[in-house]
Amino acid sequence: MSCMTAMPRALALVLTLALVSSVRGDLELFAGYLIQGPGPQIQVDGAPTDDDGSQITALLGLGPPPGSMRLELLDGSVIIGQVSTPELSIKTEFGDLKVPMESVTALTPGLDSHPDMDRRLGELIQQAGQTKDDDPAIGAAREKLLALGAAIIPELRRHCELADDQGKQPLNVLLETLVNQEDQDDRLPMFQREDTVITSKFKVVGKLSPGELKITSRVGPVTVKLSDVRTARRLGVAADPVNRTIAVEGANILGINFKKTGLRLHKGDQISLTASGSVNLTPWDALSTPDGAAQCGWALPGIANGTLVARIGSGAVFKVGSKCSFTADQGGLLQLAVAMTPDYAGQSFPGQYQVKITHQARE
Repeated sequence: MSCMTAMPRALALVLTLALVSSVRGDLELFAGYLIQGPGPQIQVDGAPTDDDGSQITALLGLGPPPGSMRLELLDGSVIIGQVSTPELSIKTEFGDLKVPMESVTALTPGLDSHPDMDRRLGELIQQAGQTKDDDPAIGAAREKLLALGAAIIPELRRHCELADDQGKQPLNVLLETLVNQEDQDDRLPMFQREDTVITSKFKVVGKLSPGELKITSRVGPVTVKLSDVRTARRLGVAADPVNRTIAVEGANILGINFKKTGLRLHKGDQISLTASGSVNLTPWDALSTPDGAAQCGWALPGIANGTLVARIGSGAVFKVGSKCSFTADQGGLLQLAVAMTPDYAGQSFPGQYQVKITHQARE
């Protein structure tokens, strides 16, 4: 991966023809457009397509009509089509609000609309609050909660308030760990109780009705229960960019201690970074900028010691330097580090880089 371009990888593709019902069991035509299952994807060599094949279908005039919505389901499937439900009713603490569906740009059902998820999360929290530390099931429950990340903090706090004194102690430890956890996913509002609806003018939180969405397509209607929807967003409407400033310390050494930004990227997201500051490369008694100090040696081919670098998830490391813009070629947490030759990685490097990040989610 480089800062300027991102190479396409194996992609799923289905032309929206009613005669096709499935392709290798991984992609199925549904609602006139596309359902993409969680299974393996199909390789289309040289095809100018993205994850849902929208570029191919758009070029051939077979893509979804303007105003269509993309629904991501809990099982990993994706449905793209036009929502024919005329309006949404949202019950809030200030009263009921009716929003025309054409004004909705995104929605995310909360735990109250996901009873199975609510029940399972509650069971994990109750199990994690037990004091038998030698019980492997309790340890496994705590590990799962930590893996869910900071998005469960509100729900964990609610259970902690209801727990007895013995149960509060292990839950408070989990809370403290999650609050200080840098690996926070800014795209998981699903663990709040209420539903979230975003329009072009405002955001509202409350209880959605009806409890289903009707999708209109070329091959007929389909009804999707709200309890099956993880999130929905209107195609062609970009989310507001997320701006964040991260301090990357000299101790955040490549291969040892990556700095987790808390930004979880998805393939196609656009990211811009600008960095300033300096780090003292003590073995050479030299200051390095985010562009690195070539006179102090090379950590990787083309990447000098002291260079600000990044990776997405467990992907390849690439140079950021003082300025970098790129389109994510994979999903995962964005992490930053200071490049350093392994032989010197255990030494002290005073200083830090201030990194300003702009994250524009893919439409």
